[in-house]
Amino acid sequence: MPYRNDRQFPWIDVALGMSVPQRSAYLDGIRNPGDVSLIEDCEPEVWLSSTSARKVEVMTEQVLEQKSGFALLMLHAEMSNGDDR
Repeated sequence: MPYRNDRQFPWIDVALGMSVPQRSAYLDGIRNPGDVSLIEDCEPEVWLSSTSARKVEVMTEQVLEQKSGFALLMLHAEMSNGDDR
């Protein structure tokens, strides 16, 4: 049973091997492994294609710092209900 609707899912527009987008909360500062950032609003266009970004009402980003410069970036998108996006 699928857990999402592929036609409505806002696919991330950053390919494997690409750098983290310049406006990502990840680049806001150096943290220690295990540190968690505050949940911050972000523009959907930072992570999504313009087509997908139009469908997003609100997007947030949070960072869990890991070892050796790695991090888990958690994105949350609230989708709009209207057909005009």
